[in-house]
Amino acid sequence: MEDLENFHAICKTVVGLENNFRCFLKEQSLSEGDFPIWFKRSGGNIISEGTHITIPAGHLGLVAEVHLGVVLSKDTSEISRSEVKHHIGGFVVALNLHIRDEPFKKTPSKVWAESQEFHSDIAVSSLLHNIEHPHTLSIWSAVNGTEVQRGLLADAIRSIPDVVERASELTSLRKGDIVLCGTPTGGRYVKAGDVVEIGIDDHVRCQFNVEKFTDVSAPTGAYHF
Repeated sequence: MEDLENFHAICKTVVGLENNFRCFLKEQSLSEGDFPIWFKRSGGNIISEGTHITIPAGHLGLVAEVHLGVVLSKDTSEISRSEVKHHIGGFVVALNLHIRDEPFKKTPSKVWAESQEFHSDIAVSSLLHNIEHPHTLSIWSAVNGTEVQRGLLADAIRSIPDVVERASELTSLRKGDIVLCGTPTGGRYVKAGDVVEIGIDDHVRCQFNVEKFTDVSAPTGAYHF
């Protein structure tokens, strides 16, 4: 859909399911019976290829995790699993970035995990159309040329329709919003100077340089008029 090519400019909300791969559960010492970890980001934080990932002031690095993202083609609220295909405008490969010292905090009494938001906490590829069997996709990430994550969507606990259905129950979503479908094991802590690549086999790959936020200091001398 041509009107979604600039989806990152109209996206208001990014919703993601963190623990949707069995390999991730094993890495985090979780079980399939544990409550799902859902998180929400502001669409205004999104960056696309050609823009740096910026580490917020006061931190040395970020945890970078690859996801498959579903871009919605219309406003979406409380839809059924069978309706999901009519609400998909395309797919992206995406990075979810978060502070290592502040992992997702989630309790059964809360819908959303607590996590600090910052500019560039979501990085996305260009939009992919006409993917008939998205469950066959394989997503991956690499840091400085070394692959660190790889996951086949068919191995996810919850299917893409299941994830989107539940996301639409948790919050009302708008055209251009993104639903992230889970990250495989191997999320990596990245620092300034690192290069992070993400991709979907046979479809897309993109890369992002990591830089440190630099405070702009005011002049120390007196002003003279």
